[in-house]
Amino acid sequence: MIIQLNCKGYLLSTPKTKKSKRQVPIQDFLIKALTAHKEHQETQRKRLGEHYQDQNLVICTEIGTFQDPRNVLRVMKRISKAANLTPIRFHDIRHTHASILISEGVDVVKVQTRLGHSKPSITLEHYAHMMPNQDDEVADIFHNALQKSR
Repeated sequence: MIIQLNCKGYLLSTPKTKKSKRQVPIQDFLIKALTAHKEHQETQRKRLGEHYQDQNLVICTEIGTFQDPRNVLRVMKRISKAANLTPIRFHDIRHTHASILISEGVDVVKVQTRLGHSKPSITLEHYAHMMPNQDDEVADIFHNALQKSR
């Protein structure tokens, strides 16, 4: 987590909860993109030598320092506009991710783990409205169970 200190710069802090620090599986295409990005950073680091301030960041400036989050948002807005997408906040990407998983029927405990929520109830509190309407299916299951018991 990055915290801005009244225009004095940025400070890395610990994640909010124990579950915030976790491994999240990603697709191969994203691994390749991140690997290419890391190679670009390594090239930049070698080119700048001692002037590169390597802080082991994924998103950083060309000299390796913290990227101002406002710059990331500006780039995101520019990309969204060029792609004719509705502008959204950066955090909305997380909500979209969770909403798609839930609407596709992924178990809420799996979504909870992926998001790093401490309990499934937190995930449900935020995303219950995205749960597929399964009333008919539930009614059928109940009916079939009653039929079996006769």
